[in-house]
Amino acid sequence: MRLGKYVIFIKQNDKIYSYNALNNGLCELKPEIYEKILRREFDTLKIENFEVFNELYKTFYIVPKNFSEENYIKMLNWEAKFSKDAISLTIAPTLDCNFNCFYCYQQNYKKPSYMSNEIVDKVLNFIKQRITSSTKLIYINWYGGEPLLSIETIRYLTKELKNISGNQEIRIEASIITNGFLLNEKYSKILSEECNVKTVQITLDGPKDIHDKRRPHKEGSSYEVIMNNLKKSANFFDRVLVRINVDRTNKDFVPELLNELKDMKVQPYLAPVSLDNIENQNFFDICFSIKEFALEYFKMKENVFFSNNISYPFLNFGSCGAVRKNSFVIDPNGNIYKCWNEIGQLEKRVGTVSDGILNYSRYLKWITFDPTEISECKECKILPLCNGGCPYRILFPEEQNLEKRCSEYKWTLKNELSLWIAKQVETIK
Repeated sequence: MRLGKYVIFIKQNDKIYSYNALNNGLCELKPEIYEKILRREFDTLKIENFEVFNELYKTFYIVPKNFSEENYIKMLNWEAKFSKDAISLTIAPTLDCNFNCFYCYQQNYKKPSYMSNEIVDKVLNFIKQRITSSTKLIYINWYGGEPLLSIETIRYLTKELKNISGNQEIRIEASIITNGFLLNEKYSKILSEECNVKTVQITLDGPKDIHDKRRPHKEGSSYEVIMNNLKKSANFFDRVLVRINVDRTNKDFVPELLNELKDMKVQPYLAPVSLDNIENQNFFDICFSIKEFALEYFKMKENVFFSNNISYPFLNFGSCGAVRKNSFVIDPNGNIYKCWNEIGQLEKRVGTVSDGILNYSRYLKWITFDPTEISECKECKILPLCNGGCPYRILFPEEQNLEKRCSEYKWTLKNELSLWIAKQVETIK
């Protein structure tokens, strides 16, 4: 027998905890059990305390010497990739946008193109052809450009999709990524009541002066409109995520923004400004590396807003939709991609809603992505949580000059778990 490959130990307040990334389990260990594990006295543990041994064995803390964690991860990833339960779609009804964000990765691809009724009907037919007796869910993430510039398309497509799925007891759920400028009460009510939108993501990059410089509306300021919309519309949805894009120039203003959000029904999180599809090399000077971002983010979790929203690690095999068979990105002209970073770049499409998959070479490269075959990932303690990070950066290095994007947990997992444990202990008290 041996210790599981993805097991780590955390000592906190005279207690010992063990976390296993393979099954996302966390347990407290008695000192005598911990000592036996450290000394690899598994046979003794089995004899003296079979109940504890058996529980650790069933949850992969202790495994046979010939057990392959990589093969187990491979199996779970491939099961997720080819699941028939759900169809997942990211649909951009327009690539037009009402903002001028300096770091927009779609700068060269933003066009005032809108999805026609003809393309909408082809999208519906594309979905209909992929519904099977196993389909339980159709999930749509509305994307852009700015999707709310095309609210009537969202409304119409959802209505028709309900007609298709209604007789087959298939759930329709949706989310939307919007800059928030048009997320007024009227549109929020339409999205919530007619379009089954449960989750909304908007972006704020700092307090008013900072945000308006980074994310201006084409006609001027945007911050006050977005904040007013949040105050009036947040209750329409189950979750309102506030993404805060950070780099070296705005990180010090994040606490001020969090203070302005503290009484709202929102969940803030940080994301690094990256160089995806941006040709301006000067951005290298202001962008964090992934490691730098991870450490900055963890430091900010000392802020009371983040500390009240500390989350437990989330295990999701096949987590990137781009590597799943039943996941697609569709642009306003009906072109199909696997990753939303590719949208608008026709040379990267894998097909169309009219003809289905055409570029099988690129499509299969996505579908057969396997992090257990990447030497760096095979030896990483957080492989089950990260699953190789962003597949695009690994699969197509010739298309961009970007670093491999690992999960922040690579540098902060122990500290994150310590925060979570402390929060649970405090709650119990």
